[in-house]
Amino acid sequence: MTPTRFPWRGLILGLLVEIPIIFWVVSSEATGRVFISSWSLTMTAVVILLFLLVANNLLARRWPALVLSRADLLTTYIMIASTSVIYGYSLLQTLPATLGAAHWLATPENQYESLLLPLLRDWAVVADKTTLRGLFVGYSEPNWQIWLPRLISFGSFMLAVYATTLGISLLLARQWIENEKLAFPIAMLPVEMTTDRWPVFRSRVMWIGFLIPLVLETLLALSFYFPVVPALEMKHEQHLEWFPDRPWSVLRPLYFGWTPFIVGLAYLAPTEISFSCWFFVVLFYGLRVFGATVGWTDPFGGRAAPDFPWLTELTAGGFLAFALCSLYMARTHLWSMIS
Repeated sequence: MTPTRFPWRGLILGLLVEIPIIFWVVSSEATGRVFISSWSLTMTAVVILLFLLVANNLLARRWPALVLSRADLLTTYIMIASTSVIYGYSLLQTLPATLGAAHWLATPENQYESLLLPLLRDWAVVADKTTLRGLFVGYSEPNWQIWLPRLISFGSFMLAVYATTLGISLLLARQWIENEKLAFPIAMLPVEMTTDRWPVFRSRVMWIGFLIPLVLETLLALSFYFPVVPALEMKHEQHLEWFPDRPWSVLRPLYFGWTPFIVGLAYLAPTEISFSCWFFVVLFYGLRVFGATVGWTDPFGGRAAPDFPWLTELTAGGFLAFALCSLYMARTHLWSMIS
């Protein structure tokens, strides 16, 4: 077997494109309110992969020595897909506010100063009110002498968390792939796009699937700037007029719409998972209507309210049960790894 060389070019390319992608993600989410890092199939990584595939086809005709290998392409994709989530809105963009929120929001009414602040370490949070005023009010330069040690400490913690999750994934990889034979729909797209047996740019089916959302999204964008342009609305919107009275008012907010991206993932996912995603949403809303009918659900409490059917608690319990079942199914594999 010919040894596979380390994908140095893919690693270097991934490092080079990280900085512009950071600006892309932050500007899109902080300014444009388009949360491109929150999608399970990261748009930034898919766009870069498409660009590299086009570039590869062009380079193959003139400079074949510069063509990136499949390992290089996948390395770059994995780097971008993994890091886009980290510096996205759901994590690092909200980190500074999290590090100072407890001290900034402390009031005599919430008793943070006596109940919460004594539990927080000075090296982990920002307590200086002048520095926090610059964060929450603005119009001042950040005090890096205070911010930098806290960012490094929390960054070290997050690095340990991600290293732990990577280690767990490597530990269970054989169990998931060989024993349970799980499908990985999110990983299927880049794997198929970079394989030689599926010439992506010659597939009519791929281009049809690519052009449908491209045309629809383009018409939506043009319609936003030029209202005379006809467009099919795909944005998820809630119709409050559909559920004006109890018990149906507890369904709010209930959003209606469709997303080609989700349709594509559902096509790749196992039928059981796609059905479960639909079924349990219907079940949850049905339980809310039942709870409102018998007086168990607060119609003004919202979906995360601490009342029937206790969505937050059920979600946490579901994740815990899922983790325990996964460990139980992998008990033989884990024991063999330990012994």
